[in-house]
Order: sequence, then C-alpha cells, then structure tokens
Amino acid sequence: MSGWSDQTRAEYDGAYFKIFGSPAAAPLDSKNVFVAWRDGSKDSIRISYSVYIIDTNKWGKSKLAGFKDGTGNEVPFNTKQSPCVACIDTGKVFLAWNGSGNDGIWYSFYNFANDVWANQKNIKVNGKAPDISGALAAVYVPPKDGEGRPIKGVGDNGAVIIAYIGNNNQYPGIKYVIGTLNSERDGIDVWSEPAMAQDVDGTIFGTVQAAGITLALTTVDGQVAVAMAWDGSGNNGIWFSQYVINSNAWTPQYNIKAVNSSSKKYPYGPGLVAYDSVADGESLMLAWAYRDDGQANFFKDVPPLVASARAQGWTLGGTNYALTAPDGSTVFAFWNGVADNGFWYASYSS
Repeated sequence: MSGWSDQTRAEYDGAYFKIFGSPAAAPLDSKNVFVAWRDGSKDSIRISYSVYIIDTNKWGKSKLAGFKDGTGNEVPFNTKQSPCVACIDTGKVFLAWNGSGNDGIWYSFYNFANDVWANQKNIKVNGKAPDISGALAAVYVPPKDGEGRPIKGVGDNGAVIIAYIGNNNQYPGIKYVIGTLNSERDGIDVWSEPAMAQDVDGTIFGTVQAAGITLALTTVDGQVAVAMAWDGSGNNGIWFSQYVINSNAWTPQYNIKAVNSSSKKYPYGPGLVAYDSVADGESLMLAWAYRDDGQANFFKDVPPLVASARAQGWTLGGTNYALTAPDGSTVFAFWNGVADNGFWYASYSS
C-alpha cells in the first residue's frame, strides 16, 4: 500500500513518552529505529531514548542516555537543546548535543547489541569548543561512494558531519565540523576546524537562533553530497543547499518556493531524508509545518518539489520533524505532538 499510514503516538506499556523539543531518529538496521529526545519538560536537561521495532510496531522502554563512570555510577547526558543522531553502522549510533553548561558540542556512541553508551566527549579543535548557540544536526558519510571510489576528506573509516548554529555575532549563521571515525567506527580520531556554510561568493547561510537544521546524505552529479535544509533568518521559509564533499563546496542556497506559498503561513521545523522512490529512484523528502496552525506537510522529490502527500499530523510550534528510511525505501516520520502529548510517528511508502 502506497502513501502515508495513520499517525500513531509512541507508547510503551500504555504510557506515552514525554518530550520537550524535537525528536531525533536514526536506523539501527532495516527493522529497528533509534529515537532520542530531550526528556519531559522545558526544565529538563536529560536525554532519553527508545528503539522502535518496525515489524511489530512496538516500542522499547524509554531510558536515560548516559554512561557509567569508574565507580559504576550513572552519568546522564545533559543538553540545552534537542539532540541529533546519525547511524554509523549496523547497531551503532552517533549522538550529539549542545552542552547544558554553555560548553560547546558533546557526543557519544551507542552500541545497540549491548545497550551501552561510550563516555561523553567534548568536541574541541585546538583546545577550543565550537561556539554553538542553537540547533544542530548530524549525518554519517561512508569512506567510499556507491562505485567504490574513496571520498576525499572523510578518512579510511568514514566521518560524521555536524551542522550547527554559531553564536559569533560578527558571523551569524550555520557552521559545520567533520569528525573522521576510528578503525572500530565507535569513536572520532580528529575533528576539523569549524567552517561557515556559505555560497561560493562568501554569502553565509543565515538562520534564526535555535531554529531547525536538517541533513541527509545524497548525490550531486554522481558525487556524494550532504543535503541541508534550514529555517531562513528572515522568517522567509525554508532554504536548501548541498555540500559536495569531494570539492569541499556548497551549491548555491535557494528558497524552496513551493513551501513558502502563502504570506500568512511561515513554514518551520524542516525534516529531510533520502530514499528510493518506486517511480523516481533516488529522491529527497522534506517535511515541515506552518507556523500559524502547526499542521504538518510532507513533500517528496526535493529538488524539485513535484508531488505532495496529504497533510499528516500536527506538531508543537518551534519543533522539527525527524525523518529516516531504515530499508532505503519506506520513510518514517517522528514529531512532537501539538497538544504536549508525547511524540507521534507515521510511515510513507511509494
């Protein structure tokens, strides 16, 4: 059956998961999705997570993300904003978040097989943490493309790219860092210097503080690229660009006009994922909501936007959608319910 499934609230043992902010999702494999979120209320700084089992449409019990110190005590991960996740390998997930102590970006790796987190680490380049002020997003880049050719700048084991909002008033906008993976693919060997996401003419990609950013792995003219969508700094809709890794350059940014079709409705909270469409092959799907009514909208094939799915679900103002395609073709969407009643999900098949 093609199209969207009915929306369902994420629950375990009859109780829904309490969430503040936006959920983040990544596939553990083709049948399990890892979802993380900021727990509970605006005063909470803890990160919770659960695993969604696709075949049974069931959720695992929610747990607090954290590791055990040398004395066996649990050390939870504390965050200021919603976390981001990326699938590294089967059963391995990279988690990153904005530290609660205004101390930059922190990260850890999760091993699904034994349900264990690695010790949290602070991203530092030349002894300094990146100047983050808002949202962040992550994506995994493999060491080789689909033709078996090495991808420049990601090392022999692949890399993680994080996009985030900087807080330097002189250069506001989106920045990114690249972390090359170690041989076990469960840690980072080295982080790159933070760089501005910008056009070839130097125009930076501007966004509002704490606004939405989303990333997806795709291709541009046969080259592996990272697609990025974000809320525009002028409250003027969603913008889009692609980072071609081999050439270390971003394609020109542009406003997705089909999204910003009404002067009274400002879209926000983009979610983005690459998937295989039955009719069109490799495609990108974008999700967003309108600021005045919170109703979700999903479009496929970005760029260009050529077809719309029916309106699906409602989201809490100022939050993002999380999209993922565990088997490469079926898209799962996760979002924060508008009535402060946990997060919801649905699936799309082409």
